[in-house]
Amino acid sequence: MSFSLFVSVSPSVQAEVATPATADAKAVQITDVGGRPYVLDDKGDVWGTSISSRAYRMDLIRDPAHLEKVDGLNKVTSIVATGSSAFALKEDGTVWNVEYVESSNSAEKDKWGLYTPKLLTQVPKLKHIVKIEPYMAVDKDGKLWIWEDIASSAKTGDWEKYFSSMQTEPVLANGIDHIKDLSGSTVLKDDGTVWTWECGLRGCDIFNVMRFNNPIQIQGLTDIVKLGQGTSPDQLALKKDGTVWIWGGGYLSNPKFDGSGIDEPPAPIEGLSDIIDISRGPEHIVALKKDGTVWAMGYFPRDYAHLNNTLDIENYRSLYQVEGLSDVTAVFSGDRTDAVIKKDGSLWMWGYDWQGLYGPAWSFQLTPVQVEVKPIPSTSRR
Repeated sequence: MSFSLFVSVSPSVQAEVATPATADAKAVQITDVGGRPYVLDDKGDVWGTSISSRAYRMDLIRDPAHLEKVDGLNKVTSIVATGSSAFALKEDGTVWNVEYVESSNSAEKDKWGLYTPKLLTQVPKLKHIVKIEPYMAVDKDGKLWIWEDIASSAKTGDWEKYFSSMQTEPVLANGIDHIKDLSGSTVLKDDGTVWTWECGLRGCDIFNVMRFNNPIQIQGLTDIVKLGQGTSPDQLALKKDGTVWIWGGGYLSNPKFDGSGIDEPPAPIEGLSDIIDISRGPEHIVALKKDGTVWAMGYFPRDYAHLNNTLDIENYRSLYQVEGLSDVTAVFSGDRTDAVIKKDGSLWMWGYDWQGLYGPAWSFQLTPVQVEVKPIPSTSRR
Protein backbone atom coordinates (compact mmCIF):
# COMPACT_ATOMS: atom_id res chain seq x y z
CA MET A 1 0.00 0.00 0.00
CA SER A 2 1.30 3.44 -0.84
CA PHE A 3 0.15 6.91 0.09
CA SER A 4 1.16 10.49 -0.55
CA LEU A 5 2.66 12.68 2.12
CA PHE A 6 1.08 15.69 0.48
CA VAL A 7 -2.48 16.96 0.68
CA SER A 8 -4.16 17.78 -2.62
CA VAL A 9 -4.49 21.44 -3.56
CA SER A 10 -7.64 22.95 -5.03
CA PRO A 11 -7.50 25.08 -8.19
CA SER A 12 -8.16 28.14 -6.05
CA VAL A 13 -4.59 28.00 -4.82
CA GLN A 14 -3.77 30.28 -7.74
CA ALA A 15 -5.98 32.95 -6.20
CA GLU A 16 -4.10 33.00 -2.91
CA VAL A 17 -1.69 35.68 -1.75
CA ALA A 18 1.14 35.54 0.73
CA THR A 19 2.02 37.82 3.62
CA PRO A 20 5.67 38.29 4.62
CA ALA A 21 7.24 35.89 7.09
CA THR A 22 8.94 36.95 10.29
CA ALA A 23 12.64 36.54 11.13
CA ASP A 24 14.01 33.17 12.22
CA ALA A 25 13.46 32.11 15.82
CA LYS A 26 16.53 31.03 17.81
CA ALA A 27 16.64 27.27 18.33
CA VAL A 28 17.88 25.78 21.61
CA GLN A 29 16.94 22.09 21.19
CA ILE A 30 15.85 19.58 18.56
CA THR A 31 14.46 16.11 19.21
CA ASP A 32 13.60 13.09 17.05
CA VAL A 33 16.46 13.91 14.69
CA GLY A 34 16.08 11.67 11.66
CA GLY A 35 12.34 11.31 12.29
CA ARG A 36 9.74 14.06 12.36
CA PRO A 37 11.55 16.62 14.52
CA TYR A 38 10.32 19.06 17.11
CA VAL A 39 12.39 22.19 17.73
CA LEU A 40 12.34 24.31 20.91
CA ASP A 41 13.19 28.00 20.59
CA ASP A 42 14.55 30.48 23.12
CA LYS A 43 11.06 31.89 23.82
CA GLY A 44 9.79 28.52 25.04
CA ASP A 45 7.75 27.82 21.90
CA VAL A 46 7.82 24.44 20.14
CA TRP A 47 7.93 24.00 16.37
CA GLY A 48 6.74 20.85 14.63
CA THR A 49 7.45 19.46 11.17
CA SER A 50 4.84 20.31 8.56
CA ILE A 51 4.50 18.69 5.15
CA SER A 52 2.26 21.28 3.55
CA SER A 53 1.43 20.89 -0.11
CA ARG A 54 -0.34 24.25 -0.26
CA ALA A 55 2.75 26.20 0.72
CA TYR A 56 5.12 23.99 -1.25
CA ARG A 57 3.13 24.16 -4.48
CA MET A 58 2.78 27.92 -4.14
CA ASP A 59 6.60 28.08 -4.09
CA LEU A 60 6.55 29.78 -0.69
CA ILE A 61 9.08 27.33 0.68
CA ARG A 62 12.16 25.80 -0.85
CA ASP A 63 11.63 22.22 0.30
CA PRO A 64 8.58 19.94 0.78
CA ALA A 65 8.69 20.12 4.60
CA HIS A 66 9.13 23.06 6.94
CA LEU A 67 8.87 23.98 10.61
CA GLU A 68 5.73 25.57 12.03
CA LYS A 69 4.93 26.75 15.56
CA VAL A 70 2.65 24.31 17.42
CA ASP A 71 -0.51 25.93 18.77
CA GLY A 72 -0.71 25.96 22.56
CA LEU A 73 2.75 24.47 23.07
CA ASN A 74 4.53 27.35 24.82
CA LYS A 75 6.36 28.05 28.06
CA VAL A 76 8.31 24.86 27.40
CA THR A 77 11.83 24.23 28.73
CA SER A 78 12.49 20.83 27.09
CA ILE A 79 10.89 18.42 24.62
CA VAL A 80 11.79 14.78 23.94
CA ALA A 81 10.35 12.29 21.48
CA THR A 82 10.43 8.61 20.62
CA GLY A 83 8.48 7.11 17.75
CA SER A 84 5.00 8.64 17.64
CA SER A 85 5.07 9.97 21.21
CA ALA A 86 6.66 13.12 22.59
CA PHE A 87 6.73 14.83 25.98
CA ALA A 88 7.05 18.51 26.79
CA LEU A 89 8.35 19.90 30.09
CA LYS A 90 6.78 23.24 30.96
CA GLU A 91 8.15 26.10 33.04
CA ASP A 92 5.83 25.16 35.93
CA GLY A 93 7.45 21.71 36.22
CA THR A 94 4.58 19.76 34.63
CA VAL A 95 4.95 17.21 31.81
CA TRP A 96 2.57 16.92 28.87
CA ASN A 97 1.93 14.40 26.08
CA VAL A 98 2.44 15.65 22.53
CA GLU A 99 1.61 13.66 19.39
CA TYR A 100 1.15 14.02 15.66
CA VAL A 101 -2.51 13.14 15.15
CA GLU A 102 -4.52 12.92 11.95
CA SER A 103 -5.49 16.38 10.70
CA SER A 104 -9.21 16.86 11.23
CA ASN A 105 -10.11 19.90 9.13
CA SER A 106 -9.00 21.84 6.06
CA ALA A 107 -7.14 24.47 8.08
CA GLU A 108 -4.99 21.82 9.76
CA LYS A 109 -4.37 20.06 6.46
CA ASP A 110 -3.36 23.32 4.79
CA LYS A 111 -0.88 24.11 7.56
CA TRP A 112 0.42 20.69 8.58
CA GLY A 113 -0.48 18.16 5.90
CA LEU A 114 -1.87 14.79 6.94
CA TYR A 115 -0.80 14.97 10.58
CA THR A 116 -0.99 17.85 13.06
CA PRO A 117 1.12 18.03 16.25
CA LYS A 118 -1.06 18.65 19.29
CA LEU A 119 -0.67 19.17 23.00
CA LEU A 120 -2.77 16.39 24.53
CA THR A 121 -2.93 15.52 28.23
CA GLN A 122 -0.85 16.24 31.30
CA VAL A 123 1.09 13.29 32.70
CA PRO A 124 -0.39 12.74 36.19
CA LYS A 125 1.48 12.83 39.50
CA LEU A 126 4.50 14.67 38.10
CA LYS A 127 5.38 17.94 39.86
CA HIS A 128 8.49 20.10 40.08
CA ILE A 129 10.13 18.20 37.21
CA VAL A 130 13.50 19.53 36.01
CA LYS A 131 14.53 16.99 33.34
CA ILE A 132 12.74 14.54 31.05
CA GLU A 133 13.40 11.60 28.78
CA PRO A 134 10.71 9.54 27.02
CA TYR A 135 8.61 8.00 29.81
CA MET A 136 11.06 9.22 32.47
CA ALA A 137 11.29 12.39 34.55
CA VAL A 138 13.61 13.74 37.26
CA ASP A 139 12.12 16.01 39.94
CA LYS A 140 13.79 18.86 41.82
CA ASP A 141 14.86 16.46 44.57
CA GLY A 142 16.74 14.26 42.09
CA LYS A 143 14.22 11.41 42.18
CA LEU A 144 13.41 9.45 39.02
CA TRP A 145 9.82 8.84 37.91
CA ILE A 146 8.99 6.26 35.23
CA TRP A 147 5.78 5.25 33.46
CA GLU A 148 4.41 3.36 30.45
CA ASP A 149 1.88 4.35 27.83
CA ILE A 150 0.93 3.86 24.18
CA ALA A 151 0.19 6.43 21.51
CA SER A 152 -3.34 7.82 21.42
CA SER A 153 -3.64 6.65 17.80
CA ALA A 154 -3.52 3.06 19.10
CA LYS A 155 -6.29 3.64 21.62
CA THR A 156 -9.14 2.58 19.40
CA GLY A 157 -11.78 -0.11 19.67
CA ASP A 158 -11.02 -2.62 22.41
CA TRP A 159 -7.41 -1.51 22.81
CA GLU A 160 -7.58 -1.90 26.61
CA LYS A 161 -8.08 -5.64 26.12
CA TYR A 162 -4.60 -5.90 24.63
CA PHE A 163 -2.65 -2.88 25.89
CA SER A 164 -4.05 -1.92 29.29
CA SER A 165 -0.97 -3.32 31.04
CA MET A 166 1.18 -0.92 29.01
CA GLN A 167 -0.53 2.17 30.44
CA THR A 168 0.60 3.07 33.96
CA GLU A 169 0.83 6.18 36.08
CA PRO A 170 4.31 7.39 37.03
CA VAL A 171 6.05 5.57 39.88
CA LEU A 172 9.44 6.10 41.49
CA ALA A 173 12.37 4.07 40.21
CA ASN A 174 13.90 1.90 42.88
CA GLY A 175 17.11 2.56 44.78
CA ILE A 176 18.30 5.84 43.23
CA ASP A 177 18.26 9.56 44.00
CA HIS A 178 20.35 12.71 43.51
CA ILE A 179 20.07 12.29 39.74
CA LYS A 180 21.66 14.96 37.53
CA ASP A 181 21.26 13.47 34.04
CA LEU A 182 19.77 10.39 32.39
CA SER A 183 19.85 8.52 29.09
CA GLY A 184 17.46 5.60 28.90
CA SER A 185 18.01 3.30 31.86
CA THR A 186 21.41 4.87 32.62
CA VAL A 187 21.59 7.75 35.10
CA LEU A 188 24.22 10.21 36.30
CA LYS A 189 24.26 11.20 39.97
CA ASP A 190 25.32 14.53 41.45
CA ASP A 191 28.57 12.98 42.68
CA GLY A 192 29.71 12.21 39.10
CA THR A 193 29.06 8.45 39.26
CA VAL A 194 27.01 6.55 36.66
CA TRP A 195 24.43 3.88 37.43
CA THR A 196 22.25 1.59 35.33
CA TRP A 197 19.61 -1.13 35.43
CA GLU A 198 20.60 -4.20 33.47
CA CYS A 199 18.64 -6.62 31.29
CA GLY A 200 19.75 -10.10 30.33
CA LEU A 201 20.77 -11.15 26.84
CA ARG A 202 17.14 -12.03 26.09
CA GLY A 203 15.92 -8.56 27.04
CA CYS A 204 13.51 -7.67 29.82
CA ASP A 205 10.62 -5.51 30.94
CA ILE A 206 12.80 -2.52 31.78
CA PHE A 207 9.90 -0.66 33.44
CA ASN A 208 9.46 -3.35 36.09
CA VAL A 209 13.20 -3.89 36.40
CA MET A 210 13.65 -0.20 37.26
CA ARG A 211 10.62 -0.29 39.52
CA PHE A 212 11.61 -3.23 41.70
CA ASN A 213 15.41 -3.61 41.42
CA ASN A 214 18.33 -1.48 42.51
CA PRO A 215 20.65 -0.09 39.83
CA ILE A 216 24.31 -1.04 39.75
CA GLN A 217 27.21 1.39 39.53
CA ILE A 218 29.28 1.35 36.33
CA GLN A 219 32.84 0.95 37.46
CA GLY A 220 35.61 3.11 36.04
CA LEU A 221 33.54 6.27 35.63
CA THR A 222 34.11 9.25 37.92
CA ASP A 223 33.79 13.02 37.57
CA ILE A 224 31.15 12.61 34.85
CA VAL A 225 29.21 15.77 33.98
CA LYS A 226 26.94 14.63 31.14
CA LEU A 227 25.57 11.51 29.46
CA GLY A 228 25.30 11.19 25.69
CA GLN A 229 21.68 11.15 24.52
CA GLY A 230 20.64 8.86 21.68
CA THR A 231 19.63 5.40 20.55
CA SER A 232 22.92 3.52 20.13
CA PRO A 233 23.70 0.38 22.18
CA ASP A 234 26.97 2.15 22.93
CA GLN A 235 26.84 4.48 25.93
CA LEU A 236 28.68 7.81 26.15
CA ALA A 237 29.76 9.95 29.08
CA LEU A 238 31.56 13.29 29.22
CA LYS A 239 34.09 13.81 32.00
CA LYS A 240 34.88 17.08 33.74
CA ASP A 241 38.29 17.12 32.05
CA GLY A 242 36.67 17.20 28.57
CA THR A 243 37.35 13.57 27.63
CA VAL A 244 34.65 11.24 26.30
CA TRP A 245 34.19 7.69 27.56
CA ILE A 246 32.39 4.88 25.75
CA TRP A 247 31.10 1.47 26.84
CA GLY A 248 28.36 -1.01 26.03
CA GLY A 249 27.55 -3.71 23.49
CA GLY A 250 27.65 -1.82 20.20
CA TYR A 251 30.06 -1.66 17.29
CA LEU A 252 31.97 1.40 18.49
CA SER A 253 32.77 0.22 22.00
CA ASN A 254 33.60 -3.25 20.66
CA PRO A 255 35.20 -2.93 17.18
CA LYS A 256 35.50 -6.72 16.95
CA PHE A 257 31.75 -7.04 17.54
CA ASP A 258 30.93 -10.74 17.76
CA GLY A 259 27.25 -10.61 18.70
CA SER A 260 27.91 -12.04 22.15
CA GLY A 261 26.02 -9.23 23.87
CA ILE A 262 28.81 -8.86 26.41
CA ASP A 263 29.33 -5.19 27.21
CA GLU A 264 32.74 -3.62 27.00
CA PRO A 265 33.89 -1.62 30.07
CA PRO A 266 34.28 2.17 29.87
CA ALA A 267 37.29 3.50 27.99
CA PRO A 268 38.27 6.96 26.72
CA ILE A 269 37.88 7.71 23.02
CA GLU A 270 41.32 8.49 21.68
CA GLY A 271 41.61 11.90 20.04
CA LEU A 272 38.62 13.53 21.72
CA SER A 273 39.57 16.28 24.18
CA ASP A 274 38.21 19.66 25.23
CA ILE A 275 34.68 18.35 24.57
CA ILE A 276 31.63 20.20 25.96
CA ASP A 277 28.71 18.29 24.40
CA ILE A 278 28.09 14.78 23.03
CA SER A 279 25.32 12.81 21.31
CA ARG A 280 24.99 9.29 19.93
CA GLY A 281 23.07 7.87 17.00
CA PRO A 282 22.86 4.28 15.80
CA GLU A 283 26.52 3.23 15.58
CA HIS A 284 27.96 6.75 15.38
CA ILE A 285 28.67 9.65 17.71
CA VAL A 286 28.96 13.43 17.44
CA ALA A 287 31.01 15.62 19.78
CA LEU A 288 31.40 19.37 20.22
CA LYS A 289 34.72 20.96 21.15
CA LYS A 290 34.88 24.11 23.23
CA ASP A 291 36.27 25.95 20.20
CA GLY A 292 32.89 25.44 18.48
CA THR A 293 34.00 22.75 16.02
CA VAL A 294 32.14 19.44 15.58
CA TRP A 295 33.72 16.00 15.39
CA ALA A 296 32.22 12.61 14.56
CA MET A 297 33.12 8.94 14.22
CA GLY A 298 31.46 5.65 13.41
CA TYR A 299 29.04 4.34 10.80
CA PHE A 300 27.29 7.11 8.90
CA PRO A 301 26.15 6.93 5.24
CA ARG A 302 28.61 8.50 2.81
CA ASP A 303 25.99 8.95 0.09
CA TYR A 304 22.45 8.01 -0.92
CA ALA A 305 23.54 4.64 -2.30
CA HIS A 306 24.67 3.48 1.16
CA LEU A 307 21.56 4.54 3.11
CA ASN A 308 20.05 1.09 3.48
CA ASN A 309 23.23 -0.60 4.65
CA THR A 310 24.60 1.74 7.27
CA LEU A 311 26.94 -0.90 8.73
CA ASP A 312 28.71 -1.36 5.42
CA ILE A 313 32.42 -0.99 6.17
CA GLU A 314 32.57 1.74 3.53
CA ASN A 315 30.40 3.88 5.80
CA TYR A 316 32.80 3.68 8.74
CA ARG A 317 34.97 6.68 9.43
CA SER A 318 37.42 7.13 12.25
CA LEU A 319 37.38 10.42 14.12
CA TYR A 320 36.96 13.35 11.72
CA GLN A 321 35.92 17.00 11.80
CA VAL A 322 32.55 17.84 10.25
CA GLU A 323 33.30 20.40 7.58
CA GLY A 324 31.53 23.73 7.31
CA LEU A 325 30.63 24.14 10.99
CA SER A 326 31.85 26.71 13.50
CA ASP A 327 30.46 28.58 16.51
CA VAL A 328 28.36 25.52 17.45
CA THR A 329 26.84 25.34 20.95
CA ALA A 330 24.95 22.00 20.93
CA VAL A 331 24.98 18.73 18.96
CA PHE A 332 22.22 16.18 18.32
CA SER A 333 22.37 12.79 16.61
CA GLY A 334 19.70 10.56 15.08
CA ASP A 335 19.11 7.75 12.63
CA ARG A 336 21.35 8.58 9.65
CA THR A 337 20.83 12.27 10.41
CA ASP A 338 22.70 14.75 12.62
CA ALA A 339 21.98 18.31 13.72
CA VAL A 340 23.65 21.22 15.49
CA ILE A 341 22.65 24.59 16.87
CA LYS A 342 25.00 27.54 16.48
CA LYS A 343 25.71 30.46 18.81
CA ASP A 344 23.32 32.64 16.82
CA GLY A 345 20.47 30.14 17.35
CA SER A 346 20.51 28.82 13.79
CA LEU A 347 19.73 25.13 13.19
CA TRP A 348 21.81 23.03 10.79
CA MET A 349 21.20 19.42 9.69
CA TRP A 350 22.79 16.85 7.39
CA GLY A 351 22.32 13.22 6.40
CA TYR A 352 19.16 11.46 5.22
CA ASP A 353 16.32 13.96 4.67
CA TRP A 354 13.32 11.72 4.03
CA GLN A 355 10.78 14.50 4.46
CA GLY A 356 12.49 17.31 2.60
CA LEU A 357 13.13 19.53 5.59
CA TYR A 358 16.49 20.80 4.32
CA GLY A 359 16.59 19.47 0.75
CA PRO A 360 14.47 17.45 -1.68
CA ALA A 361 12.39 14.72 -0.06
CA TRP A 362 14.17 11.33 0.24
CA SER A 363 17.52 13.00 -0.42
CA PHE A 364 20.91 12.79 1.26
CA GLN A 365 22.86 15.89 2.24
CA LEU A 366 26.50 15.17 3.03
CA THR A 367 27.30 18.67 4.31
CA PRO A 368 25.29 20.68 6.88
CA VAL A 369 22.36 22.75 5.58
CA GLN A 370 20.62 25.50 7.54
CA VAL A 371 16.99 24.79 8.46
CA GLU A 372 14.74 27.82 8.78
CA VAL A 373 12.92 28.13 12.10
CA LYS A 374 10.24 30.61 11.10
CA PRO A 375 6.67 30.48 9.83
CA ILE A 376 6.23 30.38 6.10
CA PRO A 377 4.40 33.34 4.54
CA SER A 378 0.75 32.86 5.46
CA THR A 379 -1.74 32.31 2.68
CA SER A 380 -5.26 33.67 2.33
CA ARG A 381 -8.00 33.31 -0.23
CA ARG A 382 -9.24 36.34 -2.11
